[in-house]
Amino acid sequence: MAVSACLVFFIVLPAIVFFVHRSSRCRRHRLPPGSLGLPFVGETLQLISAYKTENPEPFIDERVGRFGSLFKTHIFGEPTVFSVDPETNRFILQNEGKLFECSYPGSISNLLGKHSLLLMKGNLHKKMHSLTMSFANSSIIKDHLLVDIDRLIRLKLDSWPDRVLLMEEAKKITFELTMKQLMSFDPCEWTESLRREYVLVIEGFFSVPLPILSPTYRRAIKARTKVAEGLEFGSEAKEDRE
Repeated sequence: MAVSACLVFFIVLPAIVFFVHRSSRCRRHRLPPGSLGLPFVGETLQLISAYKTENPEPFIDERVGRFGSLFKTHIFGEPTVFSVDPETNRFILQNEGKLFECSYPGSISNLLGKHSLLLMKGNLHKKMHSLTMSFANSSIIKDHLLVDIDRLIRLKLDSWPDRVLLMEEAKKITFELTMKQLMSFDPCEWTESLRREYVLVIEGFFSVPLPILSPTYRRAIKARTKVAEGLEFGSEAKEDRE
């Protein structure tokens, strides 16, 4: 799933999240105000329910109104601190790898796998990030990427009905563009089938990482296997064509 980081194009949280492990009574006293909710589940169900609506911000807004711009909660099996304060977020980003270490819920890290660019850290992350960025040099963008973007959008515009969900269509175009750039596959029945499986994986990101308790996470695990098999098939097919 090494290309997974390239395909995570619609996970956007309105706050920076970092995890705080409560290993001592003293540390617990230093946590910001908030509620940890129910045992283990915490406030995960409230967060998931909010993000399935058209307006997920109330989950954040309600707690900011009660506890301030920095508050604790418990989601996806982890005690968590949310920050919506610009200065605090800037401080966190500037000290990533020094005072703070990037982390993700178990549901995300388990589904993406340890070799995902999103989960790499330190020098390995810098090296892989540099290799990824070298792919997007000006000549490649000019000669291939922009041409494919223009072609795909024109193709979609011709097939759209009078009314479409723009966000959903943008996701489809992004996925199809990724398949074209990485594996030289034009949109077809195979890419659409792979995209549907990938959507199931993404849905599993915001779920309790226990297959017994979460049908969504269970489906995501099965879909991850299908996506991995699909990407392997696509890579082999590209090599054969070349």
